[in-house]
Formats: sequence, structure tokens, C-alpha cells
Amino acid sequence: MAARGPGIQTMTIAEVKGGLDDVVERVRSGGHRVIVERDGIPVAVFMSPEDLRRLEEFEARNSKQREVIDEMGRALADVPIDERELYFEQVVAGARAELRAEQAGGSVVNE
Repeated sequence: MAARGPGIQTMTIAEVKGGLDDVVERVRSGGHRVIVERDGIPVAVFMSPEDLRRLEEFEARNSKQREVIDEMGRALADVPIDERELYFEQVVAGARAELRAEQAGGSVVNE
């Protein structure tokens, strides 16, 4: 068994077969993740249900963000790239200003 970072370990299939109860307990109680390898190639991962929930939430957010980006791309398909880049820079600057204002407990002033 090799360590790959905090809470991440790599095991061969043979090691997992020989100690499945230990692997499950390590994942359940310690929040570890175990990467299972066959012939040095990762083929599976053991993770806690909480890790899986967080991964699914991340994928859902990422999917929504991808949909927004794709929609914006379609809406701006006929706009020259330099104008699109400027537009996106302005959108990002506005979003950052809103976030800073929220974190400071204030309100956003439109420029």
C-alpha cells in the first residue's frame, strides 16, 4: 500500500481482497480514500458516502456552469472574439464586485 497524499492511499487488487474489511473501515472512520490499481493502473476508488455526495454536488454545479457558458457562447457567436473577451472581463469584474460587497456586508454600486 502506498500513500499518495493526505488521506489517499493506493492498493493493489490483491491487497484489497486480502483486507477488504480494513479498507472499508479506514474509509468509513477516517475519511480516507483508497485508489485500487491493477498492473499499476488505477481502476477503482473507495470513498465515503460524504465524499461521493460532495463529488455529485460539484458535478451538478459544474454542469450548470457549463450550460451557462455554452448558452453565452451561442448568444455571442456572431460577436468578434476581442469584443467577447472584453464583455466576459466586464461580467467577471462585476461578479467579483458583487462578491466583495456581499462579503463586506454592503451593497453593490453599479458603475
